[in-house]
Amino acid sequence: MSLLNAGGENILIDTGPASRRGLRVGALTARGIERGDIDVVILSHLHWDHCQNTDLFTNARILVHPTELDYAHNPARGNTSAAWYAAEMLAKMKTEPVSDGDLVTEGVSVIATPGHTKGHLAVLLETGDEKTLVADQNAIPYVLPEPVEGPRRAKLRV
Repeated sequence: MSLLNAGGENILIDTGPASRRGLRVGALTARGIERGDIDVVILSHLHWDHCQNTDLFTNARILVHPTELDYAHNPARGNTSAAWYAAEMLAKMKTEPVSDGDLVTEGVSVIATPGHTKGHLAVLLETGDEKTLVADQNAIPYVLPEPVEGPRRAKLRV
């Protein structure tokens, strides 16, 4: 879970697994931020260890790639990393599909980085002359279960 403040909005990237629920809320509270203060949650992908706490942020816009939304509704048979309850959870929230290059708020955009999953997103933060990329799982070379060509193209772009 990463926290950004940009364009006057509190933005979370991923929400983590349920086993860390208390730690996530505590980390925000330690920074003076309550769950209701989160304006936007960007889900890099819908594996269980990245999205189980999304339901904590009922006031937030939930941004996720359309391919991941399709994946939530039609997970691959036997895929144990799929958040099997994600479709139901997201249906109750303010979920918005976002795609490559979409602006989230001033200085924050998403970049499609298929590789770990087909709809994986990275987040680009631009402040002045500086750019910071939150690449999540695609920055780790051994967690790319999708065909190799997608990750290669994604890494060349960023």
